[in-house]
Amino acid sequence: MIFAMLFAGGICLTTIIGFVYFPNLKEYIVNTKCGLYTSLDVTINGDQANGWGGFTQLSNQIGNVSTLLSTASTAASTNLANNGWLITGMDGLKEQNIKIYKNNYLSTVLTPNMVQTKTDISGNNTLHTIVPLFINQGLGPNGTNNTMVTDIDSGIRVT
Repeated sequence: MIFAMLFAGGICLTTIIGFVYFPNLKEYIVNTKCGLYTSLDVTINGDQANGWGGFTQLSNQIGNVSTLLSTASTAASTNLANNGWLITGMDGLKEQNIKIYKNNYLSTVLTPNMVQTKTDISGNNTLHTIVPLFINQGLGPNGTNNTMVTDIDSGIRVT
Protein backbone atom coordinates (compact mmCIF):
# COMPACT_ATOMS: atom_id res chain seq x y z
CA MET A 1 0.00 0.00 0.00
CA ILE A 2 2.83 2.42 0.88
CA PHE A 3 4.64 1.41 -2.27
CA ALA A 4 1.53 2.07 -4.38
CA MET A 5 1.13 5.53 -2.78
CA LEU A 6 4.81 6.38 -3.44
CA PHE A 7 4.54 5.10 -6.98
CA ALA A 8 1.37 7.12 -7.65
CA GLY A 9 2.99 10.22 -6.08
CA GLY A 10 6.08 9.78 -8.28
CA ILE A 11 3.95 9.52 -11.40
CA CYS A 12 1.95 12.60 -10.36
CA LEU A 13 5.13 14.60 -9.67
CA THR A 14 6.69 13.50 -12.98
CA THR A 15 3.51 14.51 -14.84
CA ILE A 16 3.47 17.96 -13.22
CA ILE A 17 7.17 18.51 -14.00
CA GLY A 18 6.59 17.33 -17.57
CA PHE A 19 3.71 19.75 -18.13
CA VAL A 20 5.63 22.63 -16.57
CA TYR A 21 8.79 22.07 -18.66
CA PHE A 22 7.17 20.84 -21.89
CA PRO A 23 6.94 24.32 -23.49
CA ASN A 24 10.59 24.95 -22.61
CA LEU A 25 11.58 21.53 -23.96
CA LYS A 26 10.00 22.38 -27.32
CA GLU A 27 11.93 25.69 -27.42
CA TYR A 28 15.19 23.92 -26.52
CA ILE A 29 14.68 21.36 -29.28
CA VAL A 30 13.99 24.13 -31.83
CA ASN A 31 17.12 26.04 -30.72
CA THR A 32 19.25 22.87 -30.86
CA LYS A 33 17.96 22.05 -34.35
CA CYS A 34 18.64 25.62 -35.50
CA GLY A 35 22.17 25.48 -34.03
CA LEU A 36 22.88 22.19 -35.81
CA TYR A 37 21.69 23.57 -39.16
CA THR A 38 23.77 26.72 -38.68
CA SER A 39 26.85 24.65 -37.84
CA LEU A 40 26.38 22.45 -40.90
CA ASP A 41 25.86 25.50 -43.12
CA VAL A 42 29.04 27.17 -41.85
CA THR A 43 30.98 23.91 -42.21
CA ILE A 44 29.91 23.37 -45.79
CA ASN A 45 29.58 26.94 -47.13
CA GLY A 46 31.94 28.82 -44.85
CA ASP A 47 31.86 31.99 -42.80
CA GLN A 48 33.61 34.76 -44.70
CA ALA A 49 33.49 37.14 -41.73
CA ASN A 50 35.76 34.77 -39.80
CA GLY A 51 37.97 33.75 -42.72
CA TRP A 52 36.59 30.22 -43.20
CA GLY A 53 35.64 29.33 -46.76
CA GLY A 54 34.02 26.03 -45.89
CA PHE A 55 34.58 22.54 -47.17
CA THR A 56 33.34 23.52 -50.62
CA GLN A 57 36.17 26.05 -51.03
CA LEU A 58 38.64 23.63 -49.45
CA SER A 59 37.61 20.93 -51.92
CA ASN A 60 38.10 23.34 -54.85
CA GLN A 61 41.54 24.39 -53.59
CA ILE A 62 42.68 20.76 -53.16
CA GLY A 63 41.48 20.04 -56.68
CA ASN A 64 43.54 22.98 -57.98
CA VAL A 65 46.65 21.77 -56.15
CA SER A 66 46.24 18.23 -57.50
CA THR A 67 46.07 19.55 -61.06
CA LEU A 68 49.12 21.76 -60.55
CA LEU A 69 51.18 18.90 -59.06
CA SER A 70 50.97 17.03 -62.34
CA THR A 71 52.02 20.16 -64.23
CA ALA A 72 54.93 20.77 -61.83
CA SER A 73 56.08 17.17 -62.20
CA THR A 74 56.06 17.44 -65.99
CA ALA A 75 57.92 20.77 -65.91
CA ALA A 76 60.57 19.43 -63.52
CA SER A 77 61.13 16.33 -65.66
CA THR A 78 61.42 18.43 -68.82
CA ASN A 79 63.55 21.28 -67.48
CA LEU A 80 65.84 19.26 -65.24
CA ALA A 81 66.50 16.34 -67.58
CA ASN A 82 70.09 17.47 -68.10
CA ASN A 83 70.84 18.23 -64.46
CA GLY A 84 74.61 17.79 -64.33
CA TRP A 85 74.99 21.49 -63.52
CA LEU A 86 72.57 21.10 -60.63
CA ILE A 87 74.42 18.14 -59.13
CA THR A 88 77.77 19.92 -59.55
CA GLY A 89 76.36 23.05 -57.94
CA MET A 90 74.98 21.11 -54.98
CA ASP A 91 78.31 19.33 -54.48
CA GLY A 92 80.01 22.72 -54.51
CA LEU A 93 77.62 23.99 -51.85
CA LYS A 94 78.37 20.97 -49.67
CA GLU A 95 82.11 21.58 -49.98
CA GLN A 96 81.78 25.28 -49.17
CA ASN A 97 79.68 24.41 -46.13
CA ILE A 98 82.42 22.12 -44.80
CA LYS A 99 84.99 24.86 -45.53
CA ILE A 100 83.03 27.25 -43.32
CA TYR A 101 83.80 25.00 -40.38
CA LYS A 102 87.37 24.17 -41.39
CA ASN A 103 88.27 27.84 -41.91
CA ASN A 104 86.66 29.14 -38.71
CA TYR A 105 86.65 26.52 -35.96
CA LEU A 106 89.95 27.83 -34.52
CA SER A 107 88.84 31.47 -34.59
CA THR A 108 89.30 33.62 -31.51
CA VAL A 109 88.45 37.20 -30.63
CA LEU A 110 89.89 39.70 -28.17
CA THR A 111 88.42 39.34 -24.72
CA PRO A 112 85.55 41.70 -23.92
CA ASN A 113 86.89 41.96 -20.36
CA MET A 114 87.91 45.64 -20.21
CA VAL A 115 89.93 45.22 -17.00
CA GLN A 116 92.01 42.39 -18.50
CA THR A 117 92.52 44.33 -21.73
CA LYS A 118 93.59 47.47 -19.86
CA THR A 119 96.04 45.42 -17.75
CA ASP A 120 97.49 43.78 -20.89
CA ILE A 121 97.89 47.13 -22.66
CA SER A 122 99.48 48.87 -19.67
CA GLY A 123 101.94 45.98 -19.19
CA ASN A 124 102.75 45.71 -22.93
CA ASN A 125 101.48 42.10 -22.83
CA THR A 126 99.76 40.17 -25.58
CA LEU A 127 96.02 40.79 -25.46
CA HIS A 128 93.96 37.88 -24.14
CA THR A 129 91.61 36.16 -26.55
CA ILE A 130 88.56 33.97 -26.13
CA VAL A 131 86.68 31.52 -28.33
CA PRO A 132 83.18 32.90 -29.03
CA LEU A 133 80.26 30.76 -27.88
CA PHE A 134 79.02 30.45 -31.48
CA ILE A 135 82.38 29.07 -32.67
CA ASN A 136 82.61 26.81 -29.63
CA GLN A 137 79.08 25.38 -29.71
CA GLY A 138 77.06 26.62 -32.69
CA LEU A 139 79.29 26.31 -35.75
CA GLY A 140 79.92 22.61 -36.19
CA PRO A 141 81.37 20.15 -37.07
CA ASN A 142 79.03 18.56 -39.58
CA GLY A 143 76.96 15.84 -37.96
CA THR A 144 76.71 17.60 -34.60
CA ASN A 145 73.09 18.35 -33.70
CA ASN A 146 71.95 21.97 -33.54
CA THR A 147 74.98 23.42 -35.30
CA MET A 148 74.98 25.72 -38.31
CA VAL A 149 77.05 23.48 -40.58
CA THR A 150 74.82 20.46 -39.87
CA ASP A 151 71.65 22.48 -40.42
CA ILE A 152 72.94 23.85 -43.75
CA ASP A 153 73.95 20.32 -44.80
CA SER A 154 70.49 19.02 -43.93
CA GLY A 155 68.93 21.81 -46.00
CA ILE A 156 71.16 21.02 -48.96
CA ARG A 157 70.28 17.31 -48.74
CA VAL A 158 66.55 18.09 -48.70
CA THR A 159 66.94 20.39 -51.70
